[in-house]
Amino acid sequence: MFINTKRVITSTRVFLALSISLILATAAAASTNDRAFLFGDDVSEGGTVGGTPSTTLDSTHAAFFASNDMTVNGGATYTDATARPGATAGTKALGFDGVNDFAVKLGTAVATPGGLGSPAIGDNGYGGDPNYTGITQRFMQGWVKPTGSTATLRQDIAFDTSQFGIFVAAPAAGVYNWGWAAAGGNGTTARTTTTPVTFNQWHHVMNRSGASGILYVDGIAVDTTGGYTAAPTLGTGASTGNLNITFGSNFCGNACTAPTTSNFFKGEVDDFNIAIAGDNTPAPPGVASTATGKNWGVIDLRVDNDFIRQALAGKNAGDVNLDGSVNQTDVNLFVANYGTTKVVNTRVVGDLATRQLGDLDIDGDIDLTDAFTLRQALHGFGSGSLNLSGLAGLGSNVPEPCSLVLAVLGVVALVSGRRRQS
Repeated sequence: MFINTKRVITSTRVFLALSISLILATAAAASTNDRAFLFGDDVSEGGTVGGTPSTTLDSTHAAFFASNDMTVNGGATYTDATARPGATAGTKALGFDGVNDFAVKLGTAVATPGGLGSPAIGDNGYGGDPNYTGITQRFMQGWVKPTGSTATLRQDIAFDTSQFGIFVAAPAAGVYNWGWAAAGGNGTTARTTTTPVTFNQWHHVMNRSGASGILYVDGIAVDTTGGYTAAPTLGTGASTGNLNITFGSNFCGNACTAPTTSNFFKGEVDDFNIAIAGDNTPAPPGVASTATGKNWGVIDLRVDNDFIRQALAGKNAGDVNLDGSVNQTDVNLFVANYGTTKVVNTRVVGDLATRQLGDLDIDGDIDLTDAFTLRQALHGFGSGSLNLSGLAGLGSNVPEPCSLVLAVLGVVALVSGRRRQS
């Protein structure tokens, strides 16, 4: 009997790589929340609809910091946000009039222990900052309801430093599209997407940085750019305006050489948070390292993106199209899309759309890892009435998780067979 040792070695490598990826996917935690802004829903604040807060109390949901309080200016008021997706009775949002309202958390001129340059990272005003040295993965996400156009060039919704934000772009031919700051000074690196804004409707937005920058709107990746991980450049003298967190405008305030406030936003914001991910634990013995941090987790859109998390809530992993039922349609849909990827601006990205095609880990491609996850989900669900021959052809017709190696070898055999036929 002839044995192709090269093919066996390749099979083993595939098996080991897949096994490791599955173990890591199981063991890795989601990201670490760094700041949370609830806008009137903190139990210690007791905010009321129609109330005009001087500060928003956002202390109870912070991972490290004693206070995330925002100073509110211009008479912004709390609004009823119970219609927002995922909201419960009594949920409030902060409403801006588009004229002079904004909220700000001022940064201070302290050295940040991390490389991201934000008051959310290394500036709590109380000492005892966590060590984010070398951590470059982060995201800002939250809910926003734009309610109309304003006279400004654009409407700045949320900015964490002047380099990391989300806004309603200036209109082009009467169309308002989503925009985001992806890597640098306020405005010079702003990007306008081709995705239009729907006014008077709640949207979920997420600006993610790391190896690549990605903007998601309602769980869909709408724009990407190159990695942006550098700390912001401070202004001259005592200026630390770049370190502010702002909602409702591009307020620069007392930290700027020439204080300005413009780009006012008209609408409501709710439940924004800023989180980080990555691992800066000490290096193994004998390896030089100054990191004394920890494993801050990984960005997992299934958990970290609130829109996607809500869409997946209560759904079986085998429910590929998320219609609430696990049936033959899910199996056929997965098989039809197996091997495909989603590319936005040359970058492979996963989102809610790819999840509904079979990208179960939402990494942008539908591959063997997804096939294994689907087969196990169907096995646990009970797949006696389903025709799984399509999955069998993908190598995932295994009855138990311990038989993963058979799935891998099945795919290798399938690929080999196809090559012989070609």
